[in-house]
Amino acid sequence: MKHVYTLILGLLVFTASYSTTITAVQSNNWSDKATWDLGRLPKVGDSIIIPANLTVTVDNNFNLDNVVIIVKGKLQLDNGKLKLNITSKVIVESLGKITGQNSNDQITIDGVFKFRGTQGIQTGYSYADASTGIAPSGFVMGTLPVNFTSFFAKRSGNEVVLNWSTSEEKNNSHFEIEKSTDGRNWKLIGIIMGNGTTTNSNQYGYTDKKELSAVMYYRILQVDLNGQKTYSSVKLVRSTEDKKLANVYVSSKNTIAIDINGETKSNMMVTVVNLKGQVVARQLIGSVSYKVTMNIPGNVNGIFIVNMRDEKGWSESSKVVF
Repeated sequence: MKHVYTLILGLLVFTASYSTTITAVQSNNWSDKATWDLGRLPKVGDSIIIPANLTVTVDNNFNLDNVVIIVKGKLQLDNGKLKLNITSKVIVESLGKITGQNSNDQITIDGVFKFRGTQGIQTGYSYADASTGIAPSGFVMGTLPVNFTSFFAKRSGNEVVLNWSTSEEKNNSHFEIEKSTDGRNWKLIGIIMGNGTTTNSNQYGYTDKKELSAVMYYRILQVDLNGQKTYSSVKLVRSTEDKKLANVYVSSKNTIAIDINGETKSNMMVTVVNLKGQVVARQLIGSVSYKVTMNIPGNVNGIFIVNMRDEKGWSESSKVVF
């Protein structure tokens, strides 16, 4: 299945989700909290972005699970190692690259070497996950096999309803629905067949009616006919979950992200105001199915209110802090 890389910011793939996007804001060491927009180091479940024109240096050994690392700029290993688990993925976009100095510079996924510093420069567009080979062929050049255009999970009484959509399927065999109570240990709870090869958008659904707990994680494993696999983002559902459909958060220095955990919103108007009631940004978004980002102009600092409404009468507000 073809992939549109922007899904990772919402999917990310694992994306995701419990997935929080953490973005480098300066060229610096991975181990320095000041490198990252959230003022902390990347952790389990993050979608990790290295923007174009920035270099992040892996200067130590880091173990991370369920992460997506998206390299738009440069990921430089300098006597450093990234040890990732089986559901993690590294994506190098078209202008990105990964470099190293010696054999101590390593990226592993599920214990398999995907990159060594002695192999030279890894350029994009390419990706590595549990399905790809061993260094120096640990990265596959070309697009990812799946495009999740939406994925959301909602509790409905004693059930959890999952819905997701894809586009331009190619050799799609099936989806495996996985569930976890801790975000680490997963079990298969259902299988939904895919549509093979099609250029149409496709909608899928699954209802979990068993063993509901206070906190549950869900993800979708898509399997191609040739056995190639890729994960969706991870969705977290709580028994006390509020009714909000939009998760709004700061994704970079001047950018907010809006994840929609519900039906597609047509002609959604997003207005951002400061605490004085002054409008600092406004944008009309024609169709929202998964995630959108919005730039806030000027010197952004402080607390802002994000108001969202669509043409069908839905509206929500959220607070963000820059």
